Amino acid sequence: NELANLGERLGVDIDVIRNSLGADPRIGRHHLAPGCGFGGNNFPQTLNSLAQLLSENNESTLMQTVLQENEKQKELPFRKLWQHYKADLHDRKVAIWGASFKPGSASLDAAPSLRVIDALVAQQAEVRVHDPEAHENVHHLYHDNPYVKIIHSKYDALKNVDALLVLTEWPEYWSPDFELMRKQMKEAVIVDGRNIYDREQVEALGFAYYGIGK
Repeated sequence: NELANLGERLGVDIDVIRNSLGADPRIGRHHLAPGCGFGGNNFPQTLNSLAQLLSENNESTLMQTVLQENEKQKELPFRKLWQHYKADLHDRKVAIWGASFKPGSASLDAAPSLRVIDALVAQQAEVRVHDPEAHENVHHLYHDNPYVKIIHSKYDALKNVDALLVLTEWPEYWSPDFELMRKQMKEAVIVDGRNIYDREQVEALGFAYYGIGK
């Protein structure tokens, strides 16, 4: 994620960096996928315990820095949308594909989606959330919030929206019908928090595209 953010500032696509590093068999490509942060219950707790242990016994702040930077990364999709609309998200409609902290789970524990939804709601933007498994958990958290709508069809979530934010890389999001998406959306803007789409392809179809490190 740090390399992706730096590459973006320098005008270097993160995929160039990933391909270069991944070509070294001692490194590989498996853990070189930047995104909008990790969540869950067990993994962050384990890292936090390790950070405390390192701090107490080795005066090391490395792991604590990892956790702090991860929290900043969760807000990145919101910041990209904020910049696209020049700090004016009031009364905008925003679709979110993926609320759970990872594919295959309904859990919202420390999910990046929560930071993004809360930030959008603070701007009085309507948030239309789709997730294959996490609808009930989203409803539990936001049932009394008039700005958050739970939509059970991914394409219905796009109706008349100003942007789509992809926050969880569920398989059903990987190969969508982009033409149908364009027809549903008011503005063709995609913030891809998991880099699952090809930038050139999406932009050729008329979308404004923002990835992580792209």
